[in-house]
Amino acid sequence: MKRSAEPAPAARQECRHDTPVQVGEDLWLVDGPVADFYRLTYPTRAVIVRLPDGGFWVWSPVPLTDALRAFVDGLGPVHHLYLAQWQRAWPDAHSDDFLRRRRARARVRQMLAWRPEKVIMAHGVWRADNGTAYLRQVFSWLGV
Repeated sequence: MKRSAEPAPAARQECRHDTPVQVGEDLWLVDGPVADFYRLTYPTRAVIVRLPDGGFWVWSPVPLTDALRAFVDGLGPVHHLYLAQWQRAWPDAHSDDFLRRRRARARVRQMLAWRPEKVIMAHGVWRADNGTAYLRQVFSWLGV
């Protein structure tokens, strides 16, 4: 897999299963298979983010294929991730426990302080603009 030179236009680039698509500087999406959860189907998506220290964070990873692993290895070291298959591939990375309610409020406040333009959710649509307002709506249940 080759790293694309130019980011794809936000919300216009269609992602393909197992193929990373660069949607912003230091930001890639990888669509995964459709998951079935109690007869409800929903798309899966991984987000790969280059961190300020040069390492990478993989959020909501899709199944790890040889081709996808080769792509991620070609980017650089993975520092943070979530999912057992990915944890076995990079045992020195830390699993993220974002959804622990006690920490969630502080982390959502931190995300809101970044005032993001784009917001990428693991399941469903992602927002190419007005990301901060979208996050406020999505996390309103936390009272933030």
